[in-house]
Amino acid sequence: MSELIHSNGRRDFRWHLLTSVSALALVGSICAIDAARADSDDGDRPTIWIELGGQVERQTGQGDPYDPPGVANYSSSLAYKPISPLQVEKPPLFGNGAEAKLSFQPEDSDWVFSASMRYGRANGSKTRYHNTPGQNLSRVYETRTYPASLPVSSHTFGQAVFHCCKTVTYANPNPAYADIKATHRDSHTILDFQAGKEVGLGLFGQSSESVFGVGVRFAQFSAKSSVSIHGKPDPQFYNHATSYFLQHYPQKYFPTDKFHVFAASASSQRSFRGMGPSLSWNASTALLGNAQAGVFSFDWGVNAAVLFGRRTAKGQHHESGHYHHAKYYPANSHYYTNSPPPFDRNKTVTVPNVGGFAGVSFKFPNAKISMGYRGDFFFGAMDTGIDTERTKTVGFYGPFASISFGFGG
Repeated sequence: MSELIHSNGRRDFRWHLLTSVSALALVGSICAIDAARADSDDGDRPTIWIELGGQVERQTGQGDPYDPPGVANYSSSLAYKPISPLQVEKPPLFGNGAEAKLSFQPEDSDWVFSASMRYGRANGSKTRYHNTPGQNLSRVYETRTYPASLPVSSHTFGQAVFHCCKTVTYANPNPAYADIKATHRDSHTILDFQAGKEVGLGLFGQSSESVFGVGVRFAQFSAKSSVSIHGKPDPQFYNHATSYFLQHYPQKYFPTDKFHVFAASASSQRSFRGMGPSLSWNASTALLGNAQAGVFSFDWGVNAAVLFGRRTAKGQHHESGHYHHAKYYPANSHYYTNSPPPFDRNKTVTVPNVGGFAGVSFKFPNAKISMGYRGDFFFGAMDTGIDTERTKTVGFYGPFASISFGFGG
């Protein structure tokens, strides 16, 4: 109970801190708008910038695939080719989302205050059914007739008249198959509150801009997945000889089959939530144009943060099946089941975060269009294991585009 109270207390503290910072940013924005309106007579540079954009990002670190014995022990089965259950379980490679940013730079000041948010998600659902009927069996039989006067109870091989030949084909009664259903959903939210200062380094000419910033970053990741697998990976249909058939039937064999059949299911929920100090450096250098007609620029930036938060992973899995062999009558069957206890891991962690971007922009006096490529990586942020802990880096990288509008000044 005490751990729950402490956990709730820490969660409430983080949300109170986040709410306070958000409120300060909102108050600052309102004050900035009022100041911009009051002093807009001679200013030629917007004091308020609103940026809206979107991204398509490749994602990593969502969770490990579930590999039950019915799959792991029969990886070469034709039922799992050309697409294996582990491939069906893979989460979506790409997610999409939106971003927004509000910046305020007072007139005659080198300081820039900003609040930004990035949100993305990826949902996927896959189903696959595949079977391999296999080859049928054909056997050649000798047929026999008996004298009509001979009682049926006294039929013997010596009194029979044999004929050749009769071909009988047996259809494979148990083809290999795999039936898989998998779903995956994940989302991420990243909030930044920063205060930056323009620094004229003079490294890239007088037309370059450079802003160093410090602030607070909040990040939240969540992933939820489920899968069910049913399969018969190893059926064998073959001709088997027994002493009884060797004595009584001239074909000397009879067809039989053996196989394993299984069912498995798993579900999991994973998350990370953390907050910590952040640093950033954003720079831009003009390539073409002028301030009045528009400037085409090359932009780049790097960021780093250390997040303190909590990483969780919980879920369960279950397997069952049986082995069937019709060599004798009655058929031999062995049943098995495996239902380990659910896993539930909750751990306080420190997550380093680094990222960066590069792109181009076309800037007018009161508007700006940007596009480029961006990456953000959170080391050890997600526990992707099933029965044991396994940490992975959560990463988002891909193209983005945004449009900004300036007000005031």
